[in-house]
Amino acid sequence: MIAVFAGTQEGRELIEAFRELEVPIFASTATEYGRDLIEPYPKLHLHAGAMNHMEMESWLREVHAQIVVDATHPYAVDVSRNIKLACSALKVSLVRFERPALKLEGMEKCPDYQTCMKKLEKSKGRIFLTTGSNHLQDFVDHLDPNRLVVRVLPKSEVLKKCEGLGLKANQIIAMQGPFSKEMNRLILQKYKISHLVTKDTGRVGGFKEKIEAAFEEGIDVYCIEREEIRMENVRNSQLSLINWIKEEMKKGREK
Repeated sequence: MIAVFAGTQEGRELIEAFRELEVPIFASTATEYGRDLIEPYPKLHLHAGAMNHMEMESWLREVHAQIVVDATHPYAVDVSRNIKLACSALKVSLVRFERPALKLEGMEKCPDYQTCMKKLEKSKGRIFLTTGSNHLQDFVDHLDPNRLVVRVLPKSEVLKKCEGLGLKANQIIAMQGPFSKEMNRLILQKYKISHLVTKDTGRVGGFKEKIEAAFEEGIDVYCIEREEIRMENVRNSQLSLINWIKEEMKKGREK
């Protein structure tokens, strides 16, 4: 049995590719929204809901997982740590699919959000936050909220969170990405942005198009760097990951 923790587009693509393995696939997403983006098929079983490492361990035991794939977001470090803990406790094989970083030059590299906010405190002009909703509270607390424009997922709970933090309708862009360079440029122009805050989400996440748009508009870019996730087995392509799984399945049959 293969269990997949999916939180990215690549995760959804992997789940679709796993059809060829012709074994039961158990996929978990943190939200119902993420689950609904996955195309169902007969051997696929879907679960939605965030879990701590004990809950993950219980779920993996329940579905009799023999191989676990961590295809979560590159910035979901705590989730990956919990997956690793659960797999270690159960002694099941774990492989991480990791989206390669682009590591573009010309940006202010920030090891964490606190460093980024300290740099922005000394700046002037509007700030465009494209790092999701998890750290909005921090930005509102440390910076002048009137300077902020945020781009978030078009979900009711996210919009309520933004409104609860005092952000006005003209400060909230609720859209599902990724976005083209042209779309990014239009947004940057419309909202008269001076500073862009982003994460290196890789090519699939629309990171390159966002940065190119900012550079062309002469906007300062602050990039929150990825925290390293140490795992024994890491793959960066769908083909290499599937080949690894096939080898693990073969070893399991030979035991």
